Amino acid sequence: MKLRPFLVPALLLTVSGGVVAWLLLAEPPEAPESQIAEALRPGLAETTDVISEPEIPTEGKLSSDDPAATAAPLPVDIRNVSPDGVSAPQVSGGLKRIEPSKRFQELVNPPVEPVPDGPLELIRVQVLDGGRIKSKKLVVTLAHIEPMKIDETCIAQQGGVWPCGTRARTFCAA
Repeated sequence: MKLRPFLVPALLLTVSGGVVAWLLLAEPPEAPESQIAEALRPGLAETTDVISEPEIPTEGKLSSDDPAATAAPLPVDIRNVSPDGVSAPQVSGGLKRIEPSKRFQELVNPPVEPVPDGPLELIRVQVLDGGRIKSKKLVVTLAHIEPMKIDETCIAQQGGVWPCGTRARTFCAA
């Protein structure tokens, strides 16, 4: 039996597998910082002499009330996240961070409606566990009760275990 028909493909597969493994596991070569900076800021390399960096105060620490403490990044440090086909705006001066709009703040932190005093009628309640019930958006935690988890089990006096968490939830719903 001739080994040549089996030996050549096995040798080629071994060599190509080794090359692929080396390419996957090898560290990429280090690029010079100037090349990285030019790749991150296309089109700005020619205008860097026009852009002036704002002066940063050196005496004392910046307080949290100072607007410079939350200063925006320098224009040369901004990463271009524009999609393909959309050119990034050219920034020629310093940036200033502004407060978010009231509409945005309402979306992030919606106002909480106060619960009215007096009796509260809950419709279609869902019992979450032995100490909490839920109705629409309102979750009511019963006072002076330490709720058990639904999957919690207890040991009976006669021996054995029983699902006390499920039974607590069931009795709360009854």
